[in-house]
Amino acid sequence: MSAHHRKLSQPDRLSSRPMSAPYIVEDRRMLSRTHGDGVKIIRTVPEGELNAGCCACCRAPEECPSLSFFPCCDLPSYILNGLAASRYIYIRENSLEWNDPKIRRAGGMCCGSACCALEIEDNVSVIYFDDSTFNDVRNDTRCMNEFLTFVVGGRGEKVRIENRFCFGMFHRGRSTCCCVPVFFPATCFPCARKHVLFVDNAETAVKTIIGARNDAKARMQIDRE
Repeated sequence: MSAHHRKLSQPDRLSSRPMSAPYIVEDRRMLSRTHGDGVKIIRTVPEGELNAGCCACCRAPEECPSLSFFPCCDLPSYILNGLAASRYIYIRENSLEWNDPKIRRAGGMCCGSACCALEIEDNVSVIYFDDSTFNDVRNDTRCMNEFLTFVVGGRGEKVRIENRFCFGMFHRGRSTCCCVPVFFPATCFPCARKHVLFVDNAETAVKTIIGARNDAKARMQIDRE
């Protein structure tokens, strides 16, 4: 677990609190929960570490964070710390949840934005284990990842969650489109049904996620695909 995440201790008086009854959704069992007043987190997956690469010889000053757009300048310390503290990957009893925070301009007087200040914007996603997007969970880490991370930077190893068809040549699309060829860039075609996680160890993460999915489907008596 990241050094920025700490376990929160609960008061002793909460340990004797009676647990609520299970929450059952008959029409979609995967949304059921062991306890009706919360979702149980089974385990966490260590996130990948953000690395700017060897070209970044300095950090942008807090007074002028826009300098980080230059290859030789890394992000300011307060932004790096905020990104690291906000990232998490939770394997819950019935789903996978993660936060892949983004950087945005802070609020200010220039059309509602600040000219020289950045802040963290949360970007939380949840996929339930019965979602067809879990058709393929695999290690998609680039070749020579450690070397490339040292040279040009990186975010750790990559896990891809997606649903392909037609011999793996197309992604199934969301409601706005029917399919997207796999070689189309995700930035131009965000309607493809795929997700990317950056983790510390992709092989371990894939096995953990698939195992948790299979356990959940077996526990809730949902046929495996």
